[in-house]
Amino acid sequence: MNKFYISTITTIIMNVAYFAYANPEATETNAPVAEVNIMKLRDPFWPSGWRPPNLEKKKSAAEITSPIKWDEAASLLRIAGLTKKAGGDYIAIIKGYGIIEKGDILAVNYQGLIYKWKITEITAEGIKRKRLSVSN
Repeated sequence: MNKFYISTITTIIMNVAYFAYANPEATETNAPVAEVNIMKLRDPFWPSGWRPPNLEKKKSAAEITSPIKWDEAASLLRIAGLTKKAGGDYIAIIKGYGIIEKGDILAVNYQGLIYKWKITEITAEGIKRKRLSVSN
């Protein structure tokens, strides 16, 4: 036998064994392959527990189980500098964002949640922000 023939037979046997292991209800009921839920199948070369992003279920805001930590997320907004514009208004430079002004909306990803603030005021002492939302 040639190597191609042996590798093809081995691949078929491994796929049949994996399918039987991954879908025991399909083999017990002798369901046709067309009726098996394709979402249950996975590529054997994916890392353990990994799924493609398009197969992951999105959580709604009501399903968020992580504790909401506004202060810890806000600590990621690092002010690099404050300056006064020609008109007298202040602007701030935030690391990772650049220049921000009053009314801008900032978002931070902290522990899988996206925290959003609206900048309400920028003074020589710093920035004041209003909490807007937390989402996935």
